[in-house]
Amino acid sequence: MKRLDFVEFMKEKFKEEGREQNAREMTLAVLESALGSVPEYVAEKIKSIKGVDILKQLVKQAVKCNDYVVFEKELAMVTSK
Repeated sequence: MKRLDFVEFMKEKFKEEGREQNAREMTLAVLESALGSVPEYVAEKIKSIKGVDILKQLVKQAVKCNDYVVFEKELAMVTSK
């Protein structure tokens, strides 16, 4: 791999990691706003998720949820795939 190709690859990788981190933070913020304090085990599970699309799905669910039981079911479904 040429040096320039490697640099571009790393830039894209860091961009994606940044998007994932932002999506994780958004999910946690929405949960906290909607349902109150986020249980540590839920936060840890969210922090371990890779993939912006999965995290976007969780944000949408977080907005709709009335309690953590419902959200945890969704979280279990997306993390078991």
